[in-house]
Amino acid sequence: MEIKRSNRNITKKRLIIIVVTLLLVLSAVGVYFITQKQQESSKKTPATSSSSDTPALDTPAKDEEVQTGNDAKDNIVNGNEAPASEMSVNTTASYTGDTVRIITDINKITSQGSCNVTLTQGDKTVKKEQVSIQPLPSYSTCNGWDIASSELSPGKWIIAVSVTSGSQSASGTAEVNL
Repeated sequence: MEIKRSNRNITKKRLIIIVVTLLLVLSAVGVYFITQKQQESSKKTPATSSSSDTPALDTPAKDEEVQTGNDAKDNIVNGNEAPASEMSVNTTASYTGDTVRIITDINKITSQGSCNVTLTQGDKTVKKEQVSIQPLPSYSTCNGWDIASSELSPGKWIIAVSVTSGSQSASGTAEVNL
């Protein structure tokens, strides 16, 4: 005796498998796009400066800051580098919840030299590895530091950056609250 299977049962099973597979694929694609959108929105959130005397990174430059930058650029284009006593460092720090980011602006265009950073809170001191200087079109910057907040205890930290370029040196400070 032979049992005949109906083509209808086989067709229904195939249809169910196809529908379930499509639902799984569509769910996976949806999760992927939601994750991508969340990552993009977290990247677009601007970091704010924690120091009361340093401007936020998205603050437009003041007229005198623009003029100082233009004067420095003109001096370099004309071959008149700033004297050693005039090299300065502007340091900013921001805290994003899991990372402390330290950024510096040096009023000299150079690729030579190094930058050191020390973070202090009371009697606690944290030193990070030395980084090099990166020249930009109108100023230079230290290559910067991203420090995991897990390395620091909660509270106010004083950040001191020292920069050495040839015979010139300068330093800048900032504060950040965790």
